[in-house]
Amino acid sequence: MRIALAGSGRLAASIMAAVLDSPHELVALVQNGRTRRGFGRALASATSHVFGARTTVLGLAARHRVPLIWIDRMDQEELAPLRELKPDLLVVGGFSVILNKPLLKLARIGSVNVHSSLLPKHRGPNPFLAVVLHGEKETGVTFHIMEEGIDTGDIIEQYAFPLTDKDTSYSVYQRACNLARERVVEVLDGIEAHGLHGAPQDHKAATYDQRLAGDDTYIDWTRPASEIDRFVRACRPFVMPRFRSRGRNVYVTRIAWDDTPVDAAPGTVIESRPYVKIATGRGTVSILVAYVSSPPWVWPSLWLRPKPAGKVE
Repeated sequence: MRIALAGSGRLAASIMAAVLDSPHELVALVQNGRTRRGFGRALASATSHVFGARTTVLGLAARHRVPLIWIDRMDQEELAPLRELKPDLLVVGGFSVILNKPLLKLARIGSVNVHSSLLPKHRGPNPFLAVVLHGEKETGVTFHIMEEGIDTGDIIEQYAFPLTDKDTSYSVYQRACNLARERVVEVLDGIEAHGLHGAPQDHKAATYDQRLAGDDTYIDWTRPASEIDRFVRACRPFVMPRFRSRGRNVYVTRIAWDDTPVDAAPGTVIESRPYVKIATGRGTVSILVAYVSSPPWVWPSLWLRPKPAGKVE
């Protein structure tokens, strides 16, 4: 089949690498034209070719001479170059633009999305963060038919993998990308042989997860220590979880936790050495790695040294 790929990041690069190493023909790479315009597009392609020829989606496209199609308005005029390439299937992975009907219907067979969760759970833009945050025991990759709703189309295939209490957003993302690379050609072969068919999702069981932003990135010390641990792991490394202390943000990257009860209000700094230890709604959290947002640049164990009002926000 003639495949057009729309996507960015490691997920799209993983899919592209697999398709390039298969009997299917990659005829185009569709990119988000809303974030780069004019010289910025040429610069992005050139730098990726030089510094990430084997690892980035733009680098792989340049190395294998795959045509780039930049989309913004998604009208008939803008889509004409892609239409001229006559793709049989549009495959989408890690694409930040909601596709409209003219683009979804452009390929002869249709459009397929590669989503990094076991749909219908965790629809939306950041499923690898959501599965860690919600304490899921497993997640995976879903190949589904695309329609105008967000991650709502019929499911073609799903592949699962277990989660551990050490996983972070990044480790889940890596595993999902690797699994997509292993399975995408198998899915494409099935579509070529049997057509584009899937099973309807159970929309009553669906969940949708927004990106974390603003106040959502602050640690809530009234939560149990185990939940704060999940929150920090879920954020790493795409979002920086934080808390306020003495008028400054303290950004946290690694913690240890203990669910042993303590006689202190949530947010109370109860130790400062060797690590800062803070009381939570149930148990304690020790700050292993963190930094303060502005001078003086000091280790949090010094910045948060207990005082009579030794409490963080």
